[in-house]
Amino acid sequence: PQVAWMASTLRLLFYRLFTKHGRGRKAVTAAVCLMAFVALVFLLDEPDMGYGLQGYPPSNASLLITLHTVPRGQTTYLSRSLRTLKREIEAFTPVWKSTHEDDVPVPAVSVVVVNHKPNEHSDFEYSRDKYSKQDNWIFVEDPNPDPPPGCKDGCDGYWRDVTEDTVKMNAHIIQWLKTSQEHCTDMVLIMEDDFDVCPEFFARSRTVLEAARSIDPNYAAVRVSYGMNGVFLHCKDLGPMIQYLQDNIKFGPADTLFGYLWTVTKRVKDTKHIPDVSLFHNRSYFVVRNNIMEHFGKVSSRSQKDKEEEAKLRPTNTELHYPRCDDILNYQGLYALESYNPEECNMPLCQRRNTIIIDSKEKVPAWVIRKFKYV
Repeated sequence: PQVAWMASTLRLLFYRLFTKHGRGRKAVTAAVCLMAFVALVFLLDEPDMGYGLQGYPPSNASLLITLHTVPRGQTTYLSRSLRTLKREIEAFTPVWKSTHEDDVPVPAVSVVVVNHKPNEHSDFEYSRDKYSKQDNWIFVEDPNPDPPPGCKDGCDGYWRDVTEDTVKMNAHIIQWLKTSQEHCTDMVLIMEDDFDVCPEFFARSRTVLEAARSIDPNYAAVRVSYGMNGVFLHCKDLGPMIQYLQDNIKFGPADTLFGYLWTVTKRVKDTKHIPDVSLFHNRSYFVVRNNIMEHFGKVSSRSQKDKEEEAKLRPTNTELHYPRCDDILNYQGLYALESYNPEECNMPLCQRRNTIIIDSKEKVPAWVIRKFKYV
């Protein structure tokens, strides 16, 4: 409409200025010029896609950030993660306001921390004492679940043998997600307890979420980091994910199983070794170009697993590369479809609908989002 209106205005302006019938009508000409200028300014005014007060999340959206934690000797990983998280929440919460349609205010951002080792985690107890008095910070002790029977001596996994400890951790993950589900309203961000959020984390995440929603309002997930960490999901999807992990609890670690669920793109005949993809059927999964969460843990199962995988791939290289803030999100522990692939995004296909570029130079860095659809 703006284009058509301006074209009509310019046509009238041309008539007034350059035809003999229009000459001498200075007042009308001046008015038309002013109208054309206003129209041009209005036309070129771009919507705010940076810290925006429009787009996604809508005004009634709330975000739950959920972490699960275990003690690691005398380390203070959890309290460090929560400290940086609190800093970024306080910086961004005034923009991410949230009030539901029935005028009942809900927290813009809530935090849930679930401890898998009650009475054994001093850093959890310290953090609970420090933060639990704040609104919307919830600390929960997870009971010690027993793994399902029949896996005491190990199980045959989808990819490798699965130990009883892995199955027990999966049971903890299920309990963690169930606890998160109780406090989840709109969206959830899953986190591990040894990651820092990068500066301007929420502003940058919001830009990505706005873009995802504009392309596919029914999108499945947005990944902004690596591991079982840094994935934005819809609360409505937690139930099916819990059921999926319960059905596959003895067949692999939770992060690998979920990566498989999120990235499998077609059904196969062998239903024993394939998750139910109907949850994400024909929904988009987005991966950002630049990582915005940083892994700092030195004592963790992730570090150990990655060292083993790195030794297999490059026996002479003992260096591990964890993407840091603003590094390309390409990590050996992710499925191929979950990593940003710059070579793929130089292809013509990537320049069409498979990838979008948001360039808000003065607000946030440019972002490239990789996208694919489950089929």
